[in-house]
Amino acid sequence: MNNKVLTNFRSHPTLRFDNHQSVFKIENKVYLISEGVVRQIIPQRICQTNIGEPYMNLLYLFYIFADVEPEDSTYGESIYFAPKHEEALRQLLS
Repeated sequence: MNNKVLTNFRSHPTLRFDNHQSVFKIENKVYLISEGVVRQIIPQRICQTNIGEPYMNLLYLFYIFADVEPEDSTYGESIYFAPKHEEALRQLLS
């Protein structure tokens, strides 16, 4: 990923006020910046949405926070990304 910062998809009018979130990888650890707070995350999987506008063809990155016990994060969290980021997102999982 070469320290590339990926920012969540917010281009659709109904998503433009969503929280600005970014992920990046340093030394094989993945981090999330959300509301000015940086936290380490553990990416779980990536899948494509297909639930209609404004989410059509977006990618979900599912993750859990590294500092949360697994039993406390059963469902995990997710962030939407534009399809153009698929390759870089997959590198987060490697």
